[in-house]
Amino acid sequence: MIRIMDSSLEYTAEVPMVISLRTLLEYAIDSESGVKRATGNVRSFEYLFAPGVPAYLDRQHLGVYALLLFHPAADPMIYNYLKTGALTSDSGPRVLALYTTGQEARAPVHVLSSEPLSWLELNTEVHPAYSILRILFSPKSPPALPGVLFMGGLDTNEDCVFVALRDIGSESDVRFRIAHVFSLADEAIGSCLRRDKFTDDFAVKLRRHRLTYYRSDRITTRELLLKAFQLLIPYRGDIVTGLKIGMGKP
Repeated sequence: MIRIMDSSLEYTAEVPMVISLRTLLEYAIDSESGVKRATGNVRSFEYLFAPGVPAYLDRQHLGVYALLLFHPAADPMIYNYLKTGALTSDSGPRVLALYTTGQEARAPVHVLSSEPLSWLELNTEVHPAYSILRILFSPKSPPALPGVLFMGGLDTNEDCVFVALRDIGSESDVRFRIAHVFSLADEAIGSCLRRDKFTDDFAVKLRRHRLTYYRSDRITTRELLLKAFQLLIPYRGDIVTGLKIGMGKP
């Protein structure tokens, strides 16, 4: 689990909050350098995802990463689940759960509080969630959304595992399935994380539980995430993760 030691991020609202992966990277960099991030000091995506830079966050988060990919209009049960804020607890402390959103979250914002109509109505041909999968599985046809993309690290050159979330009957089933998948990821991490072995161990767990999944070819995850952020820029979108109440308090 990542703990942000910055009083500027303290909040007490009972409404679920999210913050950008970009901001977490900036704090990880500053933590390594010992220099507090200056207000207004905005680093470029190219800098944040340059070779070696995402490793700062990997060293602070002794776990893996998951990116929930969905379309808010085509997958309303996933969208409604995220609005509850339950993903933060269901993912557990060793899986940093992320998802794409149509609002920027450089500072904490209420989860899915102001999704613009243009984001909700984006065609599947151009929605970043679909584009991310096409990039990952090219030149093959990508699997169908929704699903969760698991990565062993942000600065690795390994394959990724996409776990399908299709054929879910109800909103209660959504939470059960997602929590189950994250619990298997935690089991795959085991007592000692080995980022280069995570996807192999995770795939074994998924097969045993007869869950549908797809493995990509090897890919540099920082390059995939850089492309993902670049896809989101025209829509003022972001990749976010949930915050717990008081997470910013020392």
